[in-house]
Amino acid sequence: MALNSFWYSIPYILLITLCFWMSFREERARPAAKKRYVDVVVIVLVFFFGLRGFVHTDFQNYYPWFEDLPTIWSPGIEWKVFMRDWAKYEPGFVIYSILCKSVLPSYFMWILVSAAIDIVLLRKVFERYSSNVCMSFAIYLAIGGLIMEFSLMRNIKAILIILLALRYIREKDFKMYVLYIVAATLFHSTALLFLPLYFVLDKRIPKGVLLTVFIIGMATILLRLKYMSTLLVNASSVFGQQYSALAAFYLGQDKFATEYGISFGLVERVLTFGFVYFNYGKIRDKSGDKYIFPNMFVLYFMSFTLLYEVSVVLERIAYYFALSYCIFYPQLRERYRGASGKRLVVTAYILLVFMAKIAIQTKPVIYRYDNLLFGIESYYDRLSKLDRFNTR
Repeated sequence: MALNSFWYSIPYILLITLCFWMSFREERARPAAKKRYVDVVVIVLVFFFGLRGFVHTDFQNYYPWFEDLPTIWSPGIEWKVFMRDWAKYEPGFVIYSILCKSVLPSYFMWILVSAAIDIVLLRKVFERYSSNVCMSFAIYLAIGGLIMEFSLMRNIKAILIILLALRYIREKDFKMYVLYIVAATLFHSTALLFLPLYFVLDKRIPKGVLLTVFIIGMATILLRLKYMSTLLVNASSVFGQQYSALAAFYLGQDKFATEYGISFGLVERVLTFGFVYFNYGKIRDKSGDKYIFPNMFVLYFMSFTLLYEVSVVLERIAYYFALSYCIFYPQLRERYRGASGKRLVVTAYILLVFMAKIAIQTKPVIYRYDNLLFGIESYYDRLSKLDRFNTR
């Protein structure tokens, strides 16, 4: 079986095409009828992600972990063995998984429940901030949603909780915001990064500062300035031996320490930065805010340029800000509602760029999709393909 093939991309291209098609139907529908098109997308995405087989990479960790997970009905000896590895994942994720297994003792039912929770919460977020929910879902697939659903099961829960917390920045309710951030850290500890952002995320950034961020970021990645590995090792040592060992492990693995360079993705991020820069402060999301999601994109851009050395760090941080795309681009189209020429150009750009991104991203064999309803490959067969891909 080929390690890279366009055929692996077909299911994902069809999926994003459906989402875009529904987005245009949603846009033209009467307010009362819009919900039907969103319902179609939600059901299809829950089916697609929730009934998947062993797709992408992190099934190799989650499947054996879930199989060894005790339930609330398990005897004491199983709990005693499990408690030795309690710190492997964050407590909120562990407790959630134990409760799922206690009611539905199947790895695939756990995946289905997890996907359903993700998609329903995404819908809630998109309905609050986006003028076109189906388009937001389409863009989500292209800007990391596939990886988040397939492999970053803890991260996506933390990200969604944080997105639900953003309303409290506008409402100036620091206590509720902190409560949500604490809840997010129970699923992934990196959510703490959002705590200080309460004070700056809704503030206007001067255009000169935006331009400086762009120049420094591009200089860092184009000149291949290296500093992140040393900084990561030194910073992790402050937090103790466990984090030092974790940093050493990731930096010692090629698949985690891979550098990002000049690519289609970098060109796209530069173009999006241009859209954000020239429209900064001129676009409101559906809640009325002008700065939260553009500022989140600036942080996303900084993540990809300043942290390019270590892919695992870059991705874990950048994904917290990636969903800014899902709000910014639908609202950019909304801004040009009365200017058909500009709106057409923006629409064509969105379709071409995000469909190209998903086609390029899903060519590796780890994205070969299968579904429980039509038959899936075994855990060991997919693990063998993953090993071949990692050692190519």
